[in-house]
Amino acid sequence: MTARQAAPTQALDGLAGALSDLVCWMVFYFQRCEDDEVDLEVADELSRVIGDALRRLPMADRLRFLEHATSRAATSTVPDYHDFLVELAETLGLE
Repeated sequence: MTARQAAPTQALDGLAGALSDLVCWMVFYFQRCEDDEVDLEVADELSRVIGDALRRLPMADRLRFLEHATSRAATSTVPDYHDFLVELAETLGLE
């Protein structure tokens, strides 16, 4: 491996993969919910808390999370969810 090549990351599976899926779906839902579905202040705050927690992770862990989201985007049959996952790093400020 040369200095220019990125180190391969491990796929998320098991509990880490399941929790990553839950985080992605929760933020997706919170961004699209209406007043009558959920308290929008709570949804905004929880989305912020999730983004903050992910930003505190070591870079390698954030990268694995984003790669997991990208792999889910590749197989998603929900067009809006696919688009959300592709833009997740920007949405949560993980760039």
